[in-house]
Amino acid sequence: MRRLGLLVFLFFLAACGGGEDAADTALPSTTRPDPSTTIAPATTSTAAPAATTAPTTTTAPAGLEMTLTSTVFDHEGLIPALYSCDGSDISPPLALAGVPRTAVSLALVMDDPDAPVGVWDHWVVYDIAIGAAISEDVADLGTPGQNSWGRTGYGGPCPPGGIHRYIFTVYALDSELGLESGATKEQVLAAISDHVLAEATLLGNYGR
Repeated sequence: MRRLGLLVFLFFLAACGGGEDAADTALPSTTRPDPSTTIAPATTSTAAPAATTAPTTTTAPAGLEMTLTSTVFDHEGLIPALYSCDGSDISPPLALAGVPRTAVSLALVMDDPDAPVGVWDHWVVYDIAIGAAISEDVADLGTPGQNSWGRTGYGGPCPPGGIHRYIFTVYALDSELGLESGATKEQVLAAISDHVLAEATLLGNYGR
């Protein structure tokens, strides 16, 4: 009986040892990653920003240019005989545009650069009131200056022969000149030298 008990005890010890070994082999092995096979993290590509268009530089518009025209002849056109010494010898109608807002008075000169004796002055007027038009055959236009005939007022084209150019020039001034009536073109041009804000010309032709 005592022998049987000893045998049972030894059998129990053997069974416990075998279970321990089996449990040990049943444990999962720990797997470590191979550094050589590690995949580098994917890089996210970022598109380059679109090129920025440079801003367009806008040039400020130029100021309005003063212009001189006539309803009876075009620039470089023929002046009708009505306005010459062969007709009624009256001054032609003129129109102005773009006169500076700060202008106080106007001055007007008409001359013939093709005269045999040199430039011939046909019309000199100054201290003209600001306006958009100069009427035909105007009698009370500003202060009349002296023309090359030694008279005041308008003297129309009167060439001795051939076709001559007649240049009308209007000056916008920042003041009145205050000259006496009968001033010559040279005196008027000297007086306006520091007062011109703008000027405009109109060229007409006349021939016999």
